[in-house]
Amino acid sequence: MQKTARSSTEFRRLEAKLDEARLQSFESLVEDIHSRIDVREFTFATEQIQAARDIAQGAEQLRRLEECEQRLRGAGRYEKRAIPPLSPGAAASLEVDSPATELDHPAGPRTGAAVAGAGVTDMISGVLEIRTKQAQNSRYESGQHRIGKSLYKDYSGYIENSPIAQAINSTTPLLTWHGKQDGSVKWEQSLELHLALRRLGKKHTMLIYPGEGHALAGPEACKDLSDRVHNWFDYYLKGIGSDILRN
Repeated sequence: MQKTARSSTEFRRLEAKLDEARLQSFESLVEDIHSRIDVREFTFATEQIQAARDIAQGAEQLRRLEECEQRLRGAGRYEKRAIPPLSPGAAASLEVDSPATELDHPAGPRTGAAVAGAGVTDMISGVLEIRTKQAQNSRYESGQHRIGKSLYKDYSGYIENSPIAQAINSTTPLLTWHGKQDGSVKWEQSLELHLALRRLGKKHTMLIYPGEGHALAGPEACKDLSDRVHNWFDYYLKGIGSDILRN
């Protein structure tokens, strides 16, 4: 009997410690949620809200989470953002406004403009290429692209990760650029995406730089691209100037 009473007391102490740990975890999560919103990391804030909801106890904690969600919904509602990726990030401008990633911000898609440089846009043609006298299988399966399987073991995965297959979902004005002597990603990859977006009537401009490689090196090309990128973002984010980038 004495043993049972001692075990019951130990159980209550353990339960109290667990409750205290949950409270500390909840407080830490709420603090992190507000910090994430402050620096506009809305995806992380959304994930932290879900984690906090899993351990929330009582009406007061649920009310505080509702306040977090309201703040998240209101944050940046009228702000447009820019995406300037290079190489593998070329898909970001298409993915960010697709239905699958619309929850990046509760107010919906907010991307005002994007720039994509020297990117792979068609994973199927990419994996079947020869570059620098080498097949590209390992680069796509376990290397940079990390799809994890060969083309014919995960054909749908290669399609899903190909921007040209998702082009119909794009709502972001996109500027793409490519060096015509690129030895890492063939410039025709940008051409494929350009033709797809043009056929779909999307807002898009493509720049091709003769004599340049995967990264621009010539002073004239670098200045030209810098000026055009600034003009692109000025027009779509600030309403300044024109989106016509031709000289």
